[in-house]
Amino acid sequence: MPGRLQRRQRRNPPPTPGTGSIAISFRNLTSSSVTVDFAPDDKTETYYFALIEKEAYLSYESDDQLIRAAVAYIQSLAEQNGRDVQELLAEELLKGNISWPFSGLTPQTDYIAYAFGLTAECQVTSALSKAEFTTLSSQSVQCTFELSVTDVTATSFTLNVTPSDEQVPYYFDLMSAEQYAMYCNASPEGVPSFLTDLYLPSLADEYGLTIPEVVSDIVSRGPDSFAFSGLEAATAYYAFAIGVGVDGSTTTAAAVERFETSGKSENTFEVEIAGRGADWAKIRVRPLNNEPYILVPELQEYFEGMTDDEIIADVLRAYAKVLSDKIYYGGVEVTELGLIPDRDYYALVFGYDNGVPTTPLTRLPFRTNKSVPVNCSFEIAVKEVGKTSARVAVTPSDDAVSYFSYYISAADYETGGGDDAALRAYTDTVIDELVRRNEGWPRWEVLQAVLSRGSERWTLDEGSLVPGTDYYAYAIGMTADGTFTTQAALSDRFTTLGEHETLAEIEIDYHLMDGANFGQPDNALIYGWFYPKHADVWYGAGFVDDDSVLAWSDDEAAAYLLENGQTGVGSSGSIWNYVPWGGHINYIGMAVDADGNRSPVGRLSVTADRSSLASVCGHAAPSLTAVCPAVPAIPDLGPFPFLLRAEGQRSETFRSMRGLTVRAAAGTPQFHSHPRH
Repeated sequence: MPGRLQRRQRRNPPPTPGTGSIAISFRNLTSSSVTVDFAPDDKTETYYFALIEKEAYLSYESDDQLIRAAVAYIQSLAEQNGRDVQELLAEELLKGNISWPFSGLTPQTDYIAYAFGLTAECQVTSALSKAEFTTLSSQSVQCTFELSVTDVTATSFTLNVTPSDEQVPYYFDLMSAEQYAMYCNASPEGVPSFLTDLYLPSLADEYGLTIPEVVSDIVSRGPDSFAFSGLEAATAYYAFAIGVGVDGSTTTAAAVERFETSGKSENTFEVEIAGRGADWAKIRVRPLNNEPYILVPELQEYFEGMTDDEIIADVLRAYAKVLSDKIYYGGVEVTELGLIPDRDYYALVFGYDNGVPTTPLTRLPFRTNKSVPVNCSFEIAVKEVGKTSARVAVTPSDDAVSYFSYYISAADYETGGGDDAALRAYTDTVIDELVRRNEGWPRWEVLQAVLSRGSERWTLDEGSLVPGTDYYAYAIGMTADGTFTTQAALSDRFTTLGEHETLAEIEIDYHLMDGANFGQPDNALIYGWFYPKHADVWYGAGFVDDDSVLAWSDDEAAAYLLENGQTGVGSSGSIWNYVPWGGHINYIGMAVDADGNRSPVGRLSVTADRSSLASVCGHAAPSLTAVCPAVPAIPDLGPFPFLLRAEGQRSETFRSMRGLTVRAAAGTPQFHSHPRH
């Protein structure tokens, strides 16, 4: 194809017969797929099999090194998926004659299919059996496409594609007239070069994938459809469909059809108030057509003297940052919370798509009820109390009740009277200060921003509290007009840490592996994992067959760690050692907080017990970033036939890519930004 790199043509050699104790043969060979038959001599033994490009296979110095790398790869996959290796392999290893289809292969590429005996205990039981084959070159196929649109509106329609051959993979999309002229020279003959030279490479670059990976995620087979929205009214668009090979080459001629959106939307809305309370309203909307629209409740006083068009413009400005949350399709019944009691509102509804209003404004006036006391209690827990910080969790008995939660020193609470009246007066003072700091905000908008519903977790940031001081956290029901609706609830009294106390702590765990997998058959490979909490830095050390450390005091151990220990930052880290089978290793570790205060020293002793290897082969631990210096970086081992059985694992991720050719890539209580500020 003009503009494309031409691959050197060659005759595809026949597959090489398999060697070893597991016979390997091939059938149904195509440019992108093959069925591999595995036939072991011993039908009772389990084995592992996979596919690897020959180029990657040749990067290994020996078959044994490939086996070791494959075993390490399986172990790392188990860890990444939170599985025990023994449990995973017991479920997934197969035995006897197996036929396995592999797809998503690259045309005209040499591959090695291989297999070796493997038990659920990660024990290798045979040499590597392998066989070579070469995929065929991509070829054109006979397939045509029927394109049609349904559900046409001013800003959307559904594109439907029906191929004449349902087995042919293809891609379809939509272009504006300007894009069709620019990228395809306004001709179906220009679609192939656009797709292969521009579009697919740009997707591969953007998502960090290969061309075959992109193709496998975006192609369709059989009839398919996609609902395009955000289009311009009364505008022509060009839809196309074209067969695509796994390497990104096109396999059919392109089908192109011109379609138009309708003119201005004719949608209308029936709006009613289905229920209301002091701070909520249930708004029901029934549109004539299934087109996007905006629904918001707003105070009538905001719009005095404004025209409908001015109201629409004001709503779009006020809700610009959260507008996507206010867009609806079809009939809905929405309960709007956080309203102000005993105030006049409008339910405002208007069509909206692609950044512009599409219908006139519909507005329905209503008034909220007066605020009344409600029956709601609160559970309050305070955790992770530091010198000047703490974490607070509030759980109300009724998630529909709005409330205010904060903290108060024990001294202020007792000075104010130590009762509900004291907390109400203190709350009013806090809100007065918030209003002062947010000049220009009416008091009710400040309250709308700080009141909570449902379970709430918030943090008193460093510096909020005073070290060595007693406090309470509290919650009290409240509506946005400032009315208290419940009795206040207090947490248990808590005391911040003194100047030289610390929350820092460290936990030590381990991960034991068979050293034979890494060229050390006489040793176990043991990772000591260190998990610090509330720490700025951690220290750790391991001592192989050395028990002198057991007699050290915490001060002696800390002194050693500070001078000689391995150190790190972050949520975890590890130290690895080879330990002779039957030997042991003693770990010590500690965490140090930002003020330099250290945790108690953590200690753990681990025995290199070969009999327990299976039970700890998948011991919970973070994924290994480097297994052993003796093992080289693992090349791509191809599909792992147990964890990736289903094709198109990333298909849902890429469904949203359809239409990229059309649309541009688009220490106090929690203070939520009000849409009007």
